[in-house]
Amino acid sequence: MKFLQLILPALFMTFFAACDSGDSSDITQPEIIKQYTVEVYLENRIIPDSVTITVFSKNHTVKSTVKTRKKCFAGSPCLFETAPLKYEEYARITAFAHAINGNDTTKMEFFRFAPMNATNPWINAEYQTPILNIYTAAASKAVEYFLQENRMSYEEATTKAYDNMKAFGIADREFEKDKYNPNVSSMSAAQLPYIYCRYFLSDSVFYSDFLELQDAIRDGEWGDTLFRVRAADAFVRTFKNMKWNNAPGMTFYGYDDFIPNFWEITYGMEVCNDRLIGDTLVNANRRSEFYDSVFVCAGRLKQAGFKWQHWRIREPEEEKMGICELGSGIINRFNPKIGEIDSTIYICAQEGWKKTNNVNTILKYRQVPCNAETINRTYIYNDTLYLCHSMDHSDEEWQTLYLSGTKHVYCAWTGDKDIIDSVYPGGVPDSALLINVEGLWK
Repeated sequence: MKFLQLILPALFMTFFAACDSGDSSDITQPEIIKQYTVEVYLENRIIPDSVTITVFSKNHTVKSTVKTRKKCFAGSPCLFETAPLKYEEYARITAFAHAINGNDTTKMEFFRFAPMNATNPWINAEYQTPILNIYTAAASKAVEYFLQENRMSYEEATTKAYDNMKAFGIADREFEKDKYNPNVSSMSAAQLPYIYCRYFLSDSVFYSDFLELQDAIRDGEWGDTLFRVRAADAFVRTFKNMKWNNAPGMTFYGYDDFIPNFWEITYGMEVCNDRLIGDTLVNANRRSEFYDSVFVCAGRLKQAGFKWQHWRIREPEEEKMGICELGSGIINRFNPKIGEIDSTIYICAQEGWKKTNNVNTILKYRQVPCNAETINRTYIYNDTLYLCHSMDHSDEEWQTLYLSGTKHVYCAWTGDKDIIDSVYPGGVPDSALLINVEGLWK
C-alpha cells in the first residue's frame, strides 16, 4: 500500500512532464484580428480614389481581399483602414488613383507589399502603419516577382528588390517611411522616380514611364542611363529661363537649381561659374538627343544676391545674334540688347531673344535719331508717321528717371495723332520730315 502511495504521484508528474515537453510548434498561436491601416503619399495631381488590401499567408496564398475606408482628420494625414481582419504574413496594398489635366483623365494603379505578422523582427512601432509612396510603388513589381516566382520570404524579396534599385541611388529602407510630397519640400532621393518618369511633362507620360521603371527594377536590366538621360533631355526642352515651357511642371523648393544641376550631372558637364559666363561647350553624351548641341554658361542674380549659374541649351536665334545674357536678370528698357534676323528686330528679354514691334527700339537700332536736336521732327516708318517728342513722367512706356535727385526726360518716337496735331495743327510741313541723305540726317 505504501508502495502505491509513492508510485502514483510519480506517474502523475511523469505524465505532465511528457505533455510539457511536446513540440511547441504544434501549439496554435492566438489569431490577431484588428484593423489594418495604411497611409498613401503621392504627388498632388494624383488623387487616390480607393485602396484595397490583399492578405497573403506565409506560403504566398491569397487569404482575402478587402476594401478600406478613408479616414481623415484636420491637421493629420488621411489614413485608409480596413474592418477588423485576421492578420497573416504580408499584404498587397493597392491604391487606385486618377489625374486630371484639362479634359484628359489618366487612371493609375500603385501598389506595394507590406508585412502584417507582428512577430516579424523587421516590424517596429514606426512600421505598424505601412506607407505607399512613389518609392515603395516603384519596387513593387520586383518584390512581387521575388515573392511569387522565387518563393522568397517577404524580407528577402524586399531586400533583393531594393538592391536592384541601387543604380538609381535610392536603395534605402528608410524611404519606406517617406511621407514627403514634392510640392512642399526640396527634392529628395526618395522622390527621384517622379523625375525619371517625367512627371513634369504629363500624367500619361509619367504613368507609362512608371510602368517601364517597375519592369526595369524587377528584371534588373538597369535602364538607369535611359531613364536619367531621357529625363535630362525633357528638362532641357521644357525648363527654360528658370520656368516651365509648355509643360505642367512640378513645384518643389530649389527646383530652379535642382533641374539644371540634373542635366549637367547627367551629361557630365563641368561647373558653370563666374569665369565661364558666356562661354559655350558641346554636349558629349552620345545617349542624349542633344548630343553635339551647344550649351551656354548663363547666369543671373536671384533674390538676396544669390547667383543662378548653369549651362543651358543655346537657342537657334543665338547662333546668328549672339548670346542673350541678361546677367542681373533685369532688362535695360532704355538701352536693351538688340539683334536682327532677316529684317526682323529682336530684343534680349527674360525669355531670350524675343521679336519686338516697339518702334523706338527698332528706330534706335536703325540709328534713326530722336534726341534734343530732332525734337518735333517726324519720320515715316512702315507707312506710319511718327513724331520725336519729349516724354514726361506721365508717359507709361518712357518714364522719367531720377538720378542723383535730377529729373531726366527722355525723347521718344510717338505715333499718337493728337500729340502730332498739337505740335502741327495745320499739318506736318515737309521741312519737319527727317530724311537720311548719304548717312546724314536732315
